[in-house]
Amino acid sequence: MKLKKIKIAAIILGSASLVSVAAIACNQGIGEQTATYPTTNAAKDNKIVFQTAQSGVFPLQIALSALVPIYNEQQKDKENFVQVELQGQDITKTGSETELATNTVKNIASNSNATANLILANQTAAYLVNQYGKLLDLTNSTINANLFSQKIVNEHNKLPGQSLDASKLFNIPFDVTDIDALVFNLDIMWKLFTLIKENGGTVDETMKLYKDAMNASTSGSSIPVTSLFSVLKAKNSTAFANYTVNAQTFESIAGAMEFAKKVHENTMIESDSVDANATDIHIFGIDYQFNTLLKDLTNRLSGKFLWSLNTTNATDASGNNVDRSIINYDFLTNQDLQSEFKSLWNTYMNSNTVTSVGETKKQYYGVKYETNSSGVAPGTWASWDIRTYNTAFAYAAAVGVNQSVDSALSRNFFGGRTDESKAAAASKWVKYSDVSWNPQVNKSASNINATSYHEGGSSLIPISIDEGGKEDKGTLAFLDWLYNGTVKLTIDSKIVEISTPEAIFELSGYVVPTKKMVNSEMRNKIAQTLSTLETEVGILEAKSNLSDEEKATWAIKSARRNTYKTGLIGLDSLLSFVDGKVTYSASVQQDQRSASITNFISNALLNSTKSSDTREQKSGEDILAEITRLAK
Repeated sequence: MKLKKIKIAAIILGSASLVSVAAIACNQGIGEQTATYPTTNAAKDNKIVFQTAQSGVFPLQIALSALVPIYNEQQKDKENFVQVELQGQDITKTGSETELATNTVKNIASNSNATANLILANQTAAYLVNQYGKLLDLTNSTINANLFSQKIVNEHNKLPGQSLDASKLFNIPFDVTDIDALVFNLDIMWKLFTLIKENGGTVDETMKLYKDAMNASTSGSSIPVTSLFSVLKAKNSTAFANYTVNAQTFESIAGAMEFAKKVHENTMIESDSVDANATDIHIFGIDYQFNTLLKDLTNRLSGKFLWSLNTTNATDASGNNVDRSIINYDFLTNQDLQSEFKSLWNTYMNSNTVTSVGETKKQYYGVKYETNSSGVAPGTWASWDIRTYNTAFAYAAAVGVNQSVDSALSRNFFGGRTDESKAAAASKWVKYSDVSWNPQVNKSASNINATSYHEGGSSLIPISIDEGGKEDKGTLAFLDWLYNGTVKLTIDSKIVEISTPEAIFELSGYVVPTKKMVNSEMRNKIAQTLSTLETEVGILEAKSNLSDEEKATWAIKSARRNTYKTGLIGLDSLLSFVDGKVTYSASVQQDQRSASITNFISNALLNSTKSSDTREQKSGEDILAEITRLAK
């Protein structure tokens, strides 16, 4: 065993699991787990432990917190029922899916009674759990490839070290959404369009975005004085000469970055005009920065990435020859991959401009990568910056719709404790009519025909606790209910019975991507409901004074409207992929080594748009050298 491989395992799993993981890698064929890891202590609790890394304010956690008690009551007399206990971030003490996966395999290795039966995580977690031979076998269950379209299955049927089986699921598709939806703060966009037009540039006034921005400029909220955008001005009267903005500008990643850089380089903020309470601003905010680079590179490489999953011949524990998949680091020897990566990286760095404003050194960015922390310290999110007039447009997590506007949730979460403080905060936030949310951008540049879709959200990783015994059967029963069951909910003061996937959509905006959910009929049904809700909420918001009853109705209906908006965005993107309108899937296979490369790239991007005196921008050559070191 090379010391390098041991170190990489430690990065992912932590030192407590290092010895056991190293032993597995040394003593088995590729993907073959030979040591046994009993989980007898966890099997004694007589319950299905379902763990997540999400806090109680996350939309999916809210949905699951409502649905699990319903399952426990509704299914308690059914065959193979075992009570489910949902454990969120407050119990798991984890701030990310990677951290949750790390804790899970540590618990497995130590036969801890805290080992979960089911975790909400990702393909990397499935890989790690599989290293201990503890993935629950779904072969004879109702949770199989037939539930989903083949394109979705193909995102979940590959695992390093395993055979390539088109019908076998390793991480079960569960809550799909766009984590890079295109969203505009229309008031700020109107300000930018005006500056461009008045200072030598051209803006296509027939495009929908322009018309929406114009309408928003005379309704809803306005840019507050605490936003630096309120005092943004062009550097001179010809600042935007020969520059044209049209619908195509925002249809590609390159167009969006060019717009952000062009505006940033040709506008200014006078120091003496900065409000004392002003905060940093940026033209273009990006959540989950690695995924934008992944999608962009996938398009430019005609569906390829820096590494790929290939089949190789290996020996199993019994000495038999078997086909196993293994990650091949193509970029180590492929000069074209290296050149494209370095070129794209340098382009991104050149787009990441920032200036410091005033004595308090407020930051004005062209492009800003958000921290997206889900831990105790929430970090920064593009949807929040949209709400507070701190970014003009963004690639943002669509589940943030409800927090991107003035809503009951925003007031309760960000507005303080009193009605007065909530009202004061809301007066500086955008309204629903001030924001335009759209499906993810699939195109890299106007001269590149290839397009890519990135599947956001999480997967379910079922863990075998008692080798097909009571708890394993209970886990399968719960999974069957999640995907194939029904539930009664109160909607619009009526009790209705709907499928569990529909209930998850209703409560969170996430799409459980079964065939019954991902189709044009369901899409039209959702769009019609959203249209009705927008009309009903609009009538309430048009009133100058609402009664207490009307305020309560507004809170409920506006939250449901925002949830449906979230869901429709994700469903539209997913349908484009499933129906073949998008060329490629932007996804990567992960093991310990590739995960370390992914983390390095993501952190390097994040560090490149920190404040002007702390940011660290590295060249494509430097980044390539480091990921080459990690891959070897």
